Amino acid sequence: MAEQRDQREPGIDRVQLLLDKQDIYDAVVRYCRGFDRFDEKLALASFHDDAVVNYNGYEVPAAEWLPSSIAFARSGGVRECTHHICNHIVDVDGDVALSEASYLAFTPVEIEGRALDLWVAGRLVDRFERRDGVWRIAHRTTVYDWKRMYDPATVAGGSAYLAGLDAGVQGAPFPDDITYLLAVTRRDGANG
Repeated sequence: MAEQRDQREPGIDRVQLLLDKQDIYDAVVRYCRGFDRFDEKLALASFHDDAVVNYNGYEVPAAEWLPSSIAFARSGGVRECTHHICNHIVDVDGDVALSEASYLAFTPVEIEGRALDLWVAGRLVDRFERRDGVWRIAHRTTVYDWKRMYDPATVAGGSAYLAGLDAGVQGAPFPDDITYLLAVTRRDGANG
């Protein structure tokens, strides 16, 4: 994906291109939601039946890998999991597309009786294929950019960093949240 084609060239239906990219994005987040909820059926709906996953250096059929990964997570003390899709780049070429979705995953785990927080940042590098009008993953490579394990008991709530965050804009209920204040400013024509 280092060199992406110019998808603004003449002859490309840009509305169809946007629809294709949205379908691909939906498949990526559907997988995340399915995995995070331990819902195999939902997660597998993002993959073609013959899809292959390169995970931790092994090439395995997605239909075998996903159920075993979810079972491993459940038996390994994972209580919950959240994947957040960050940057997402898609290069569509007819019925094939390359997708690179940066993610940040957070998982509280229990290891040797200790509650720990696992953070992983990486990329889901997917080859999508449109078959019978539906975009699904044909091949996935999971890339790990960094990973960290934290013991939440050692994070001081009053640290300088957290205090700095506390000094920033904080979310609030209606009508005091910044989004409501900005809407009033925009409506009244004031700058801010």
